[in-house]
Amino acid sequence: MHKIITLSLLKLLFRLLPAIALTLTISSAAFAMGPPDKCPDTTPNGTPCLLIEKTAAETTVNPGDLIHYTIEPRLFRTNKATDVVITDPIPVATSFVSVTGGGVYDPNSTRPTVTWTFPEFNQGQKPSFELIVQVDNPTAATEVVNTITIVGNDSDHNPIDGDTGSVTVPIGESPFIELTKTANAENFAPGEQIIYTIAYQNTGNLEAVNAVLSDPLPRSTIYVSSTLGGVYDLGTHTVTWPADNLGVGSGGELLLILQVDPNAVNGTVINNTAIMAGANFTDASATSTVTVQSAPILALSKSAGSTVTAPDENIDYLLEFSNQGNAVARSTVLVDTVPQNTTFVSASGGGQFDGTKVVWNLNNLEAGETGSVTMTVRVRGSISPADDITIFNVAILSQEDNTSSPPAESSVSVPVILQAVLEMTKTANADFVDAGANVYYTIHYENVGTASADNIILSDRIPAGTSFVSATGGGNLSPDGTEVIWTDPGLVPGAVGQVQLVLKLDLALVDNSSIINTASIDSDSTIPVAASATITVKKSPSLTIVKTANVEFVQTGDQITYTLEYTNRGNEDATTVTIEDLLPPNTTFVGASGGGVFSNGKVNWAFSRLGIGQTGSVTMTVEVGMVNDGDIIRNDVTLDSVNAPAVSAFNEIIVRQAAVLTLLKTASFSFVAPGQEITFTLLYENTGNAAASNVVIEDYLPNLTTFITASGGGVYDPVNNKVV
Repeated sequence: MHKIITLSLLKLLFRLLPAIALTLTISSAAFAMGPPDKCPDTTPNGTPCLLIEKTAAETTVNPGDLIHYTIEPRLFRTNKATDVVITDPIPVATSFVSVTGGGVYDPNSTRPTVTWTFPEFNQGQKPSFELIVQVDNPTAATEVVNTITIVGNDSDHNPIDGDTGSVTVPIGESPFIELTKTANAENFAPGEQIIYTIAYQNTGNLEAVNAVLSDPLPRSTIYVSSTLGGVYDLGTHTVTWPADNLGVGSGGELLLILQVDPNAVNGTVINNTAIMAGANFTDASATSTVTVQSAPILALSKSAGSTVTAPDENIDYLLEFSNQGNAVARSTVLVDTVPQNTTFVSASGGGQFDGTKVVWNLNNLEAGETGSVTMTVRVRGSISPADDITIFNVAILSQEDNTSSPPAESSVSVPVILQAVLEMTKTANADFVDAGANVYYTIHYENVGTASADNIILSDRIPAGTSFVSATGGGNLSPDGTEVIWTDPGLVPGAVGQVQLVLKLDLALVDNSSIINTASIDSDSTIPVAASATITVKKSPSLTIVKTANVEFVQTGDQITYTLEYTNRGNEDATTVTIEDLLPPNTTFVGASGGGVFSNGKVNWAFSRLGIGQTGSVTMTVEVGMVNDGDIIRNDVTLDSVNAPAVSAFNEIIVRQAAVLTLLKTASFSFVAPGQEITFTLLYENTGNAAASNVVIEDYLPNLTTFITASGGGVYDPVNNKVV
């Protein structure tokens, strides 16, 4: 086909230029003589095919170099091809730079790709376009392999043979060191430690030989320590790590710790650079920059002791302050203005009230120092609900130089609420009540709010198993007999009320059954409030015991007499009653009243019964053995019966020596006439277990009397009108 086209051209040329002699030269370039052997069908009249040739201008490259590819597509054995697409994925270890010939670069495909598209491609077309990529730097790859593909259809849109071309460009071998350096923060205070992390890696494709890492210390820093064998040279102020060979892809991480100079000036910038050098690679470096920051940071928090308040109530404010910075806050002052509609009451911590505000001179506030003070104000009483007042209060904490740290401010709002709030409690006169007996309920109610509660209604529903007996305070039984109702025109804030209700328990109530009685109170301006009392219908004894001693303190050899008082407060006799009293350690039994029997370190009393409401008492005497000052002598006793739970009591006495003085004064007459003499007798005694020294008795003369004489060495002091 190619020869036929060439002959037709020759005929045309002869026809146009008949007088010109023609010489024809056939080029020997690729594709000039027809399709090469790479066409699938190599016969002269074989099937059509698309071929692609790709070459690289560079025979070898280094990391970071450019590769210039030339791409030439051709069509054979047909005049025209359609839907021709050339696809060239960007090679691994390279990045796209540019392309000619209308190629479109798509970085977002599965693999970044350049694509050329030709709706029609004629046999005579001989395009040539260029693709430029850059080799990664660093890279561990040893070559760049680029493969290109061409596909298309014939003029009837049937697929024809395509082609693939590939070019390989070797990459020169070279180590490449990547070095990074970071600090654990951006800003540091004087005296703080900076922790640097230095990371290194050979990302080239050749081993790095004799790699040495060094770090010259910057100004305003002091060496502290380093990991992985770093050695600090005081002369050069440099930390150096031992030389090492780094294989391809190998690396490591180490720490360098420096201290910021305690005298470093605020705002000082510290640049610290690490360097890695070696025998066969270019030096790598990394720098970290931090700043010295030295300033106080004032913080203030203000809170109120209550979320709401009322007229004539106090508000307690708590002010908590601190210096959260790293430098002293000088001449610190806390100011709290007394809010409107309040009056100043008090302030802690040396706060001075000047008529409008409270001022605390806190002097210097060290870094990290905290503190708190309080201020109390009282809400004015003349506030009505229509005023709708909220107590707003602002406090400010400032220092001498507010440019280094701005003032801290804190505020709190407390609304003044005028509202009636009713509270109520209900109690019964006993926990256990006999069937058929009366129960006396006491109902106490109060307005704990800040406004009057008007038109109060108190009601108490009669529980099942009971019947109404009486009610105080004007309580009336409802017409249907189900509840007792009281009315009260109103309670001002703080006012209280109390009524009593008496109910009778039915005789048929079952033993151990519970009676729950509930009362409720309401008014025009409050929500209903309820209170209940529960009693148990039960016949049972209820035992109590109290133990006392005749002395408060003792010494070795003293005697103690314990008195045990016991009672049955229940509604049934206690039977087979026993009292068991354990002798305290370091004491011996002396005696017991009421038939007490001592055995095995304890005294026991036994009674056949203890009647309802019956009380009794017994005593036990012991002698104190060898004890030391400060010892505690504890004595425990238990009261029990077969039909009541046991109860216990104890007494403790301190071992020590002390004088106990008593004084009794009597007169010779109960009634006297003017001019009559009165003789006063003073009886004094030391009931303790130690002598009383330097004892003095003073007796002041009563009004309308004159001193006559005193016995026992008493001396009259006319100046102070007393006998000593």
